[in-house]
Amino acid sequence: MTTFNTTTETLDFLKKYKLISETASEVAEFYYFKPESNTPVICEIIGYDAAFDTWASITIKVDDEVINIHSDYLLDMKKRGRAFHKAKPTSPAAKRAPASYVVLDLETTGFSCKNDSIIEIAAIKCTYNAPQDSQTALPEQNICEFNELVKPVSTIPPNITKLTGITSQMLEDADSIETVLPKFIDFIGSSKLVGHNIKGFDIHFLNQACQNLGLPEIKNRIVDTLPLAKKALPNLANHRLSTICGFYGIDDSNAHRALADCYMCNECYKRLKQD
Repeated sequence: MTTFNTTTETLDFLKKYKLISETASEVAEFYYFKPESNTPVICEIIGYDAAFDTWASITIKVDDEVINIHSDYLLDMKKRGRAFHKAKPTSPAAKRAPASYVVLDLETTGFSCKNDSIIEIAAIKCTYNAPQDSQTALPEQNICEFNELVKPVSTIPPNITKLTGITSQMLEDADSIETVLPKFIDFIGSSKLVGHNIKGFDIHFLNQACQNLGLPEIKNRIVDTLPLAKKALPNLANHRLSTICGFYGIDDSNAHRALADCYMCNECYKRLKQD
């Protein structure tokens, strides 16, 4: 079996066999019908056993069972599963079930995940107080914060201090990445991760740190607001987070500190989902 290691790999493979649309930026939910059952269960696509020009044997995980399934059958089950849930009335308990995700941001000493260091990790776990299909334009959220400075091996370059306001003196009593990263991984759990340019920057720094410490890579589902903004707001001069905030009228006065950037990104994400 060949295992998918990144969301991009999974998306490209599913698009090739027309299991998701060409424009999809997230892996949709797939369903599996167990033998002699008319009730679908959600399955996880983890790789493939064989791939040909027009079809593939796709490896899925259902509960703790690993199954190989023809791509055409998987597509049919996906359609049947969606139809099942669309036709089935939603219970009051299900309507009250909160949906959550984590918005994260890093501050670093530079742009190279191999040569530079993380100096701040921040994240906010956002849980909706109302169901996401409610008529409320922007449902209220409960917010849980994670914010830790990280002591790097080297001193902070002057340009980074000028950008972030973080000085070497501020980090003298901070914990090392060996202490902070496991706490962060515990905080995010299996939640969906959201960030601005997270796929091009943050996740590489985090996974390089995981590799350096002998920890498993972070393989949570990821949503990057940068491509979302480029698609929803093609006429902006650029798609920096501050520019998007300016378009939506979101306060960015505390930009370039990780926790403030998380809140800015979350507000942008909620609006981009509506556009």
